[in-house]
Amino acid sequence: GLWESMVQSRVSSSGYKRETDQYYVGKNGSDAIITNAVGHVVGYPCVMYVNDEFYGVGSFNIGKKYFNYNLDRTKPTQIQIDWGGSQCDLTKMYENYTNGATDYKGDPVFEFKSPKKVTNATLACLSAWDAFAASAQSSFTQNANTFLNKQNAIDYYLFSDFTLNYDGLGKNFQFVSWNGTQFYFMPYDLDSIFGSNYSGTGTMPANGTLDIGDLPQNSRAFWAKLKTTYLADMKLRYKQLRDAKIFNEDNVYKICMDLASKYPRDLILTEFDKWPDLPSKTYSNVNQIVSWSKQRLAYLDTQYEYIA
Repeated sequence: GLWESMVQSRVSSSGYKRETDQYYVGKNGSDAIITNAVGHVVGYPCVMYVNDEFYGVGSFNIGKKYFNYNLDRTKPTQIQIDWGGSQCDLTKMYENYTNGATDYKGDPVFEFKSPKKVTNATLACLSAWDAFAASAQSSFTQNANTFLNKQNAIDYYLFSDFTLNYDGLGKNFQFVSWNGTQFYFMPYDLDSIFGSNYSGTGTMPANGTLDIGDLPQNSRAFWAKLKTTYLADMKLRYKQLRDAKIFNEDNVYKICMDLASKYPRDLILTEFDKWPDLPSKTYSNVNQIVSWSKQRLAYLDTQYEYIA
């Protein structure tokens, strides 16, 4: 999809493009064998039946398994964190874990997919991250490339800004580190993008700021500091993505049509009969998604000072 096309457009000095590829750098022989870990969901179209009764169409996903991120769960500083249902405070990772903080459902704010056993070494990584994430702009900027990967941070922010992935600021991503110091934002659970509101019943304005009301102020400040730190490079990367027609309504159209081609029309009608109250079917379609994307890009072109 869109994220994958962004990843493949990167120019890398090591020859690798994916975040997960750093696993192979400097390795030879059996250690260098490609594992097919991609760092994002890969979906296979499917039709689901329960006790021989049609249940619906969907996608059978390789999702947030640790092996899809090339992580070794036996190592305490190889970290993958999966967020719960509430927007998180990105500056209180250590505190939320050690205090057993819960979301609105009563579930933990986040859970570790890796390591298998959380140790003091793991928690020290969270504590160091918190200090960085909460720091003032000058210190944040100075230390950003230690705690963030610039390419990943810029791409994740631009991806979220283009799609208005407001839920992806404090949840709906996998938080991953291969060394316990530098953390990556990996997209996941993209149910409120391309203008869809959280309930799937209406459209978010195409000129809306990337933000959400229930995002903690500390997290809001974190993203503001990240954008300030990388703004010049962000504008260059935005131009690159626009010029390559990755950030383009035609690319969004292609993604939509590629997905739609996997499911025959009769199957979709059967899906509608099975689930007559699907909220998004009354307003969302390819035209809505593509036209919203075009309006979104017109707005972002001014924000990132893009000139074709």
